[in-house]
Amino acid sequence: MAHEEERHSPCQGECQAETEWDSDPLIAPLDPRAPEATHSVRLSPYVETQAGSAQQLAAAMHDFMARALALEGPKAFDSPKSSAALHEAGHCVVDALHGAIPTRATIRRIMEFGRPQWIGRTDGIPKWRVDDTTPADEDLQQARSQLAGVVAEILFDRANYRPASSADEIVTSQAIVRSAAIKMHRDPAALWLETLVETATILKANEKIVRRIADRLLRRGVIKSRQLARLLHEVRKTR
Repeated sequence: MAHEEERHSPCQGECQAETEWDSDPLIAPLDPRAPEATHSVRLSPYVETQAGSAQQLAAAMHDFMARALALEGPKAFDSPKSSAALHEAGHCVVDALHGAIPTRATIRRIMEFGRPQWIGRTDGIPKWRVDDTTPADEDLQQARSQLAGVVAEILFDRANYRPASSADEIVTSQAIVRSAAIKMHRDPAALWLETLVETATILKANEKIVRRIADRLLRRGVIKSRQLARLLHEVRKTR
């Protein structure tokens, strides 16, 4: 599902495909304990070329989407309205908790291959980067930010969740967590699960706010800075 373009910048590092701690996109592409999929992605701690990183991330995303298609068929790429609204609401809440209040969130209807779909966007989030110089805790913050939308869908709209609609954010967050794991000398699968649990815990603790933002998006398609700031003022930490 689309999010603000600058959040989809490729990680700045060398990414390599490997069969490690990936998961079944049908069950939840967020659980390393699920059956292994074909490929995952790892990020080395050494900065290479940005083009190389983009190519490796694109290959990993292609593999992920191919598996989702094989398991669930064309509906794996669907993006229902309710999912789009909750997705952007999740981004708003987690970003606000990290100190970045979005200036605007929107959802809109498009047609893809003759079928109606819904996409969303959250604006006002600062640019980010991940490489061998960025602190691991900041990397994990970016991973939680990337995961917030898809985790919100799984938590609050499971029946309508479609795995391939957020493949870009899932694959990118996997690469970021792998980078942090290298820096922290941690097991990547364990850190991946911790990151997912922490993201889910934040969203569950702020479920009322997530649903209020989503409800506004469902009714009007947009929520602007003043109302977002008012709603997000109540966002609370989980610890």
